Amino acid sequence: MKESDPVKSLIRAFKTLPQVGDKTALKYVQAVVRGKQNEARHLAKALLDVASSVHECVLCGNFATEELCEVCADPKRDKSVVCVVEGLEDLLALETAGGFQGVYHLLGGLVNPIRGVGPKELRLQPLGERVARGAVNEIILALPPTTEGEFTVHYVMEMLQGGASVTLSRMAMGVPYGSQISFLDAKTLKAALEHRIDVFFPTDPALNARG
Repeated sequence: MKESDPVKSLIRAFKTLPQVGDKTALKYVQAVVRGKQNEARHLAKALLDVASSVHECVLCGNFATEELCEVCADPKRDKSVVCVVEGLEDLLALETAGGFQGVYHLLGGLVNPIRGVGPKELRLQPLGERVARGAVNEIILALPPTTEGEFTVHYVMEMLQGGASVTLSRMAMGVPYGSQISFLDAKTLKAALEHRIDVFFPTDPALNARG
């Protein structure tokens, strides 16, 4: 194929997406070629619409078309309860599970020293700023029970210690160690949030479960 060949160009474009290699990109191109022109135009329009109108919510980091995402802008949500998640997949999983009426904060990843991801690469500072404004009463750490998740929990606790008074809690047991939040079924997620346990800073001798 020539360098300017549209198929080769589209393969290169698909390969810019995360976890898309040569074979996957070729499959996508085949689907476009074998599909109807109207479907290709719809795909192209959808991509352009997202690129031009969707951005991160200025408050939580969720996708939004306005300054705030739908969750943050919803007057029925309890803004004093913030559920901290790794990313969008976890937010969507918790929303699908239902029952949670607070708001979210997306970190955009987890602390992973091996991959060079430290606390500065995550949205930890905006979380601290939300708490410092005094509008947050509880932070739920809905982070995966993995080594990276535990590293991240440590940094969140370190950041909040000695600051504004806020209850810190984690999802209840039932979430297997090493699992990803977005892979769990709705029933498990809902129960884990409803029966969350309080987390106490190292200087606090209390260690009692919620309720």
